[in-house]
Amino acid sequence: MKLLFLIILSQVITSCSISKVAIHQRATASSSILLNGSETFIENVNRAFVELEALPPQYLKFIKEHVKIIEESNVSGMHVADSPTRLELSLISCPESSIKWCASVLYHEAWHVWLYRQKKAFSGKQAERFCNLKQLDLLKKMGAAESTIKHLKEVLANGDHSDLDGDGDYDQDDYDLRDW
Repeated sequence: MKLLFLIILSQVITSCSISKVAIHQRATASSSILLNGSETFIENVNRAFVELEALPPQYLKFIKEHVKIIEESNVSGMHVADSPTRLELSLISCPESSIKWCASVLYHEAWHVWLYRQKKAFSGKQAERFCNLKQLDLLKKMGAAESTIKHLKEVLANGDHSDLDGDGDYDQDDYDLRDW
């Protein structure tokens, strides 16, 4: 009886410890991507994965092949050369109010890694346009709100949203100016 009690007690303690840690670091439902962030952040990203799971499997598979860690950050950016690859993602880019947008951002960022691995330009105006077009296709496939699709079409029409300081290149100065 004592042994059974100790086994049950150890399982309770273990499950309590795990759930405490899970708020800050948890593997996703797709299990190959590690999430680091607040409970809200992790919930939003997991909801984005649910949206992606409703699509043909190649979309989620592509993300899983190219993004290994997703961390909550003040600004969003893909670290394509990190091993494992790491996406810093802000709550602004993954808001509770637009989970389909969040899912499309994950897909967009995975394409940056793909470009890097293909030894192509993975940042700058042409790379952003390429990734934005992939993102737009996914938003349409998911049946995203027309306002969301319109927003991305405006980004595409305006040109290079990554050159925030307007000096013709994309560099650390632009990254530092981000608010998304």
